[in-house]
Amino acid sequence: TDAREWAMANSVSDGTDPNGRITREQLVTMLWRYLGEPESTGTLAAFTDAGTVSDWADEAMAWAVSEGIIGGVTMTTLVPNGSATRAQCATVLVRLFEAASEEAAA
Repeated sequence: TDAREWAMANSVSDGTDPNGRITREQLVTMLWRYLGEPESTGTLAAFTDAGTVSDWADEAMAWAVSEGIIGGVTMTTLVPNGSATRAQCATVLVRLFEAASEEAAA
């Protein structure tokens, strides 16, 4: 409950369905918001399903792809509305922490 309330108060999440599955676009959007919505010059044009990214997640997904935080499920598909598996969540978090460590060291 505390974590949900914090996420809602800090505009990281709307708190809907806290025990439900999380999509790939929800995962990176929450992380992007947590980091203060960093700007991105990235694009999703390489993915044939880029048009299925929700409007509210578009910039976050472009940021995550451009920063190497998340990649496609295949070479040409991002599957933004697919459920994020445990392995995908772990990979995204490791990549995020590695990117933050590299930035701090620079």
